[in-house]
Amino acid sequence: MINLTIGSNTYTQADIRSIALKHEVNPITATLPINQIEIVMQISQSTPVATWLTLTIDGRIWCKYWVLSCTRASANTYKVKAQSAILLLSRITMPAKMYSGTTVADAVAELMPSGLSYTVDATIGARTISGYCKEQNARDRLQQICFAAGAVVRSFFSSNPIEIIGLDTDSDYVPPEKIYRRPKIEYEDVVTAIEVTAYTYTQGTPSAVDEYVQIGNDYYIVSTQVITIANPDAVASDPTNVVKVKECTLINADNASNVATRIATYYFNRIKWSGKILNEGEYLTGDKLSVNTYSATEIISGYATSMKFGFGVGQNADVTLEQAESVEAGNLTVTYTYDGATIEEKSFTLPVGYVYNITNPALWYTTQASKGIYIPLTEYVTGTIASGQNTATAAYEEAIIQPFSNRYAEVYAIDDAEQKGDGKVVFK
Repeated sequence: MINLTIGSNTYTQADIRSIALKHEVNPITATLPINQIEIVMQISQSTPVATWLTLTIDGRIWCKYWVLSCTRASANTYKVKAQSAILLLSRITMPAKMYSGTTVADAVAELMPSGLSYTVDATIGARTISGYCKEQNARDRLQQICFAAGAVVRSFFSSNPIEIIGLDTDSDYVPPEKIYRRPKIEYEDVVTAIEVTAYTYTQGTPSAVDEYVQIGNDYYIVSTQVITIANPDAVASDPTNVVKVKECTLINADNASNVATRIATYYFNRIKWSGKILNEGEYLTGDKLSVNTYSATEIISGYATSMKFGFGVGQNADVTLEQAESVEAGNLTVTYTYDGATIEEKSFTLPVGYVYNITNPALWYTTQASKGIYIPLTEYVTGTIASGQNTATAAYEEAIIQPFSNRYAEVYAIDDAEQKGDGKVVFK
């Protein structure tokens, strides 16, 4: 059931004609997307604007966005547009500042306007930042902080319009039965190296040749160091393609190595997977997901950077996975047995480390005497996939549907039948 709250007004699924919702996340927070929802409704008057819109599906919040506009398209048709709270941060100007061992939690608190609820993961909040930020809007400042600290910004599936969390490290497997529409795999241009500039700011009086920044009456002399990481998978024939990161002035000697490694991992893995999956909110943008490719034995894992949702018979999402790389796959053979004998086997290719929970199906059988089914004694087979070959067994019991000896057949006398010219026999 879909419900909508706009300000103090509530609307039900019967009022809604269509929903266009897309979530985006950048795994390294090189950008900070503003997510958007558009809802077309059949209602008697316009909705409030400049207030919060909350979309709830089956009791779970899918987004809490700021309403930008309500457009009347016909006598009773209205189109509502709302965007994530990152929009509000774009309207706030932050003065230039020099950070020195400031926790992420404290730095973020300075950016947030009154009345905007948000959360910062405890581990991320305890990390510190040092360096200079020029005068900029709060959205750009938050992006700089999260980029340097290795944090991700999420603006959905929560009553808090903004959540700051760590990058997902555990991959969730999306089974083939939840993937439809033939997926597309794109192999992007090879990045041969990345160059990251680290900054040091020393307070003092600059000389005529020194690079410096000024905050009030204080001067800070700027020195830089460039860290380079070459792509170990690049070959001599690959054209030079270097990604240069030199705009984040919160990169310093303490965090440069971690930042460079994180950026290199993102740019060196240039596989992008796009497809449609059944998704009722169990898979989130920003999550690390594993999927099968066109090969039954190949699995790749990447970060969901984009999900465009559809709300029809079963909720679904067009998904893009980036920073994808191959992961080790293991083979699982499930043997179904009755009275100690094998009645059927099924094979699966699953990522190593995946905790599986596979439903045991009912199995039909036919003999000369009867037709029936085997019923599993347990509903699932469970376990964890290890490297190589894995096995599991499920025991069944017999349930007879119809003995053939009980079938009724009527015998007709030859005098009651007539053979037509086309060879067919018709009973009178």
